[in-house]
Amino acid sequence: MRLLSILFICFVLAGCSSQQNEVATNQNQTINNSSTSENIDQEVQSELATITIDIPGQSPLQAPVNEIPELQAYIDQSSDPEVELERILTKYLFQNDTKDYILVSYGCGVKLCTNLFLEHDNGKFRSLTVSETSFYQQHQQSDSYVAIRFGQNESNEVVRNQLAVINLSNWKQITPPSELAFLSQFEYPIIDMKLAGGSLVLSVADVPDTSYETLADWFNQNERSVREIEWILK
Repeated sequence: MRLLSILFICFVLAGCSSQQNEVATNQNQTINNSSTSENIDQEVQSELATITIDIPGQSPLQAPVNEIPELQAYIDQSSDPEVELERILTKYLFQNDTKDYILVSYGCGVKLCTNLFLEHDNGKFRSLTVSETSFYQQHQQSDSYVAIRFGQNESNEVVRNQLAVINLSNWKQITPPSELAFLSQFEYPIIDMKLAGGSLVLSVADVPDTSYETLADWFNQNERSVREIEWILK
């Protein structure tokens, strides 16, 4: 009789352990399914996401994120795609030969962003990364080229500039000649620029060096000395 009681107790304990394991397995499956569902939802939302571009005098333009590879890659690796989409900034620049040109800024900190130059042509888009960790300041365009001036600030006194020049015909960014290589870096302050045809004239700070102290002193002057530089675009 005692042997039967021991066997009965063992049977009951084994049954409880089996039920507990089954419950734990079901809970893990529920958690895994929930996590998978959330990932799928995020991917679907990312694929369907658009950015809104305001165009003066026209209805806003909706640009699908999945047609902008650089932006899609950034959103895909983000831990919170929805928040990153809301933080994207757009600036309509100009229209040329029925095509729209826009600056798209994303991954922004307090002020500095990664900047894309975007072309819209009858529902089709193509993009080009033109500057990183910077903010937009100015642009000039002609039929074949666009020049965009970006800035990087040091404290509240010094701003250094970088120039991005794009050939609209072949959709390539133009590298400055060796003697003007500093234009593609954040080294000198560039005060103004004028683009006419294939000639780009720049007003650059006339300073003996580009140390922070020298540039801070230059920015604090009432009359800032500048030199003009011409870049013949090819």
